Amino acid sequence: MMKRFLYGFKKQFFLYTAAIMLVFLAAISVIFARTASRNIRELALQSYATSNEQHLLNFQKNYESLSSLTQSYVLNTYIQRALSSGTLTYTDRKYITSSLRYPNNDLVESAFYINNDSEIFYSSLDVRRIALNQELLALFSSAVEETYSRPVLLSLSKEYGENAGLYIIRKIRHLEINCPPGLLVLRVSERFYNSIFSDNGFQKEAILLLLEPDSALCYAQNTTAFAVPDSEMLVKSCAAFAEPYGIQNGQYFFCRQDAETGFWLLCVIPKPIIAAYSESFYRTLLFLSLFLLLILTPFIYLAAGHFTRPVRKLSETMSAFSVENMGKKIQTSTNTELDTISESYNMMVRNIQELMQALKKEQEILRANEYSLLLHQINPHFLYNTLDNIHMLARMHGDSTTVQLISSLTKLLRISLSNGHEIIPLAQELEHIRCYLEIEQIRTVRLFDFWIDSPEELDEVMIPKLILQPIVENGIKYGFAELEEGGVITVQVRRVGGNLWISVFNNGEGISEEAMRRLNGLSGMNLEEIAQEFPQTAGGYGVANVVCRLKLRYQERFVLYYSNQGGTLCTMVLPG
Repeated sequence: MMKRFLYGFKKQFFLYTAAIMLVFLAAISVIFARTASRNIRELALQSYATSNEQHLLNFQKNYESLSSLTQSYVLNTYIQRALSSGTLTYTDRKYITSSLRYPNNDLVESAFYINNDSEIFYSSLDVRRIALNQELLALFSSAVEETYSRPVLLSLSKEYGENAGLYIIRKIRHLEINCPPGLLVLRVSERFYNSIFSDNGFQKEAILLLLEPDSALCYAQNTTAFAVPDSEMLVKSCAAFAEPYGIQNGQYFFCRQDAETGFWLLCVIPKPIIAAYSESFYRTLLFLSLFLLLILTPFIYLAAGHFTRPVRKLSETMSAFSVENMGKKIQTSTNTELDTISESYNMMVRNIQELMQALKKEQEILRANEYSLLLHQINPHFLYNTLDNIHMLARMHGDSTTVQLISSLTKLLRISLSNGHEIIPLAQELEHIRCYLEIEQIRTVRLFDFWIDSPEELDEVMIPKLILQPIVENGIKYGFAELEEGGVITVQVRRVGGNLWISVFNNGEGISEEAMRRLNGLSGMNLEEIAQEFPQTAGGYGVANVVCRLKLRYQERFVLYYSNQGGTLCTMVLPG
């Protein structure tokens, strides 16, 4: 089944076309993949750069929000009063604390205010109250020492323990009186950082860093997934790249600085993350290529069938070439060399047919000549012996026996000649045998009796003439060789299953096993083998002669065999 599905020229066409298509798709895929991968990489990097720009904008927005908040404290009546009055009432203190507690800004986690008398006011409900000491107060004061009214961002590293974090610090000056300023300190909440990095889609893919103006680390996100890089080195390297990104140690980094605060926003992407976009594209492209190849395969197969159909038709016709279908011609109309091949094949078939017709005629003439020769070999043999007997009887007797002998001989000769016909009715063949047996009875005197049994409806069945005489003659010659009287010869004809069954039996000495084997093997031999098995002597003829005539007439469609049945039985089966 598979051979019929895809084989021969169709298989080669399919495989070569599929291979060319595969190479073509591979080449296109490689070229497209390289170009598209480079573009995808640039788009991904641009996306990260744009996102990092947005981080900086978010940071500026948060800083401006906190700056506005500190400005509102400058305008606060109670804060101003705390700068000008040495003694504050309970209500004044309460309002100052309340203003610190409810700044209406979720970017602030905790706050405190120090007036110019070094009195500290806390937001009393702080989640993490700042543990102030002289060192920390000095640090906050020094951070805004050189500024007048601008708030300053200050980041405390982990070495400050629970005070670590990002602070916004501002001097609070009296609006009307020239007096020492107070100090407002706000610690930003986690919301401050989250809002900076909230609007990007790659929190899990990148390391997001907020750096101080000196490149020291202020805040880091997603550091559990990736190692924190040397931020100071990356910031210094950023200036060496014209692109909005740089690459170092297998990492892409995007760095932006806020001009007002000096803080840096740094986004670090491991190189495999960027490569994953291309790999994803490669997988998609491979899938599409395979899918396209899968879709194209049936079309290639159909195309292979279309283009190879004439070749297959030509091959099948030539493979099925035989005598029976020799007349089958090949008709192609492809406007290719196949049309020439088909025409040449048809011409070859016509030539073979003509040669076979000529050969057939020659064989018919040869067989007719062989058939006539066989007949002429039979007729003289018996004729000469009979005439010799008549001659002797005529000299010895002058009675009716001679008349009977001559009458039987006349009938026998008439049937033998049959006006040149090779095929005669069964009735004539049986009459020929009857005449022959009557002559033999006169010649052998009381040696045997005979019976011929044949239904009348078979009288007109046509059979080759003179096929029974050699068999009957052998029965008398060999079967009755040791008898002086009491011999019996029976000829019986019947129709069985559409075939004609003729049996000749004699009750004489049975046939030898060797002779029976040789005679029964004649039907399966060709004419040359029969001639070699039973070479004809001068003037001789016999069963081999009969088999040759039957084979010329019926080919393999007849049976002739001998058996011992209390004598010798010869059975002949001829087509009906």
